[in-house]
Amino acid sequence: MLLAPGTAVSAKLTLVRLLGEGAMGSVWVADSVGSPRPVAVKFLAARPSRDALARFQREASAASKLESPNVVRIFDHGATEDGTPYIVMELLEGETLGERLTRVGRLGLDDVAAIVRQIATALDAAHRLGIVHRDIKPDNIFIVGADDFPLVKLLDFGMAKQTDGTDPTSELTAMGVAVGTPEYMSPEQVLGGRDVDHRSDLWALGVVAYRALAGVPPFDGASPHALFFAICRGAYRPLEEVGLAAPFDRWFQSALSPKKTNRFDSGRALVSEFDLVLREVRALDDASTNEALEPTGEFDAFALMEAATATSAADAAATQQKRAILAAPPLEPDLRIDEWITESMSMPPTDSHPGETSAPGVFERASQRGAIAVVVRDELASLEETPSSAPSSLPERRGRASLGVVAFVILVLAAVAAVFLRAR
Repeated sequence: MLLAPGTAVSAKLTLVRLLGEGAMGSVWVADSVGSPRPVAVKFLAARPSRDALARFQREASAASKLESPNVVRIFDHGATEDGTPYIVMELLEGETLGERLTRVGRLGLDDVAAIVRQIATALDAAHRLGIVHRDIKPDNIFIVGADDFPLVKLLDFGMAKQTDGTDPTSELTAMGVAVGTPEYMSPEQVLGGRDVDHRSDLWALGVVAYRALAGVPPFDGASPHALFFAICRGAYRPLEEVGLAAPFDRWFQSALSPKKTNRFDSGRALVSEFDLVLREVRALDDASTNEALEPTGEFDAFALMEAATATSAADAAATQQKRAILAAPPLEPDLRIDEWITESMSMPPTDSHPGETSAPGVFERASQRGAIAVVVRDELASLEETPSSAPSSLPERRGRASLGVVAFVILVLAAVAAVFLRAR
């Protein structure tokens, strides 16, 4: 049959456009009678080999048995009038994980967790029916949607194996023939044994998780033999080389163990342990952040000054005097301004007692107060002499002047304190 837009594949299917094409066949978008949305139709290439035909039939049979939101839905399968096999499945919009990793390199923890959880759910559903996928890899994991991960689906059951013996095509793989994609093949697949079971799929999901987190596959080799040797030894790249946190090592030791008995026995167990590791990693990140932001101690300017200068009795006395200078109020609330000026200007030039030594460059309280009193007196005099735009009595002007003087005194004291601290 000639496949082209407008071709009626059956009474219910009409091809719309080509979606993709490869050596094994092609995929088309089609309209389906009774379906509100377009569907995808996968055709096998003309004159397929016996093995290719068997795998195509296996995919249709295995996937159609599964009812999971994380497995691509199969609606129908059959053959055209000339015998070309086809499978009708849901049309997905998005990209494969392989395409995403090629585009961005590696994924964040939340994105990888979403993939691991959903694909593990799909695998548990398949394993309960005795179906082993045998080809878990990024190209067979589809991310539905744009940049986030609302839904992830498992594709392509063409390599699937029915472990309960109900699928005659399961015996097509001969002993010693490796089935799968090399970088994602479990040790038992590499060795071509027939003891491949559900733990091979879970092993491959561990490889997918490593690749998504680290940006590189866990196993590497200069040749296929070197790669297979590393896989069979369980010698994955050390986590510190790829920037992964240490708690992940415990999970990968189980997920990528060369011994099946040391691996996770179900997708649920794999996810449960993965979530525990994620919590440990996030706790470590939070602790590092808090440690970086935590203050080293309470700031006390006087305590720092004392620690730096109190090396003698004289230094200690000077520091105590500095505290008194900065702490003492310049004006007593109940003292009239005239009285304060008179008192301040008549004070002796120093507050030091016999035997005490003042620190050089420090304003003594008496001289400081006397200087400020002179400024206050002059300022008050200028305010009284300044004509007002509205007539007022001398007491009113002096009252307003008093408020201004208080603010001015506060500013002067702040300036003195700043000079003192800068001098130290």
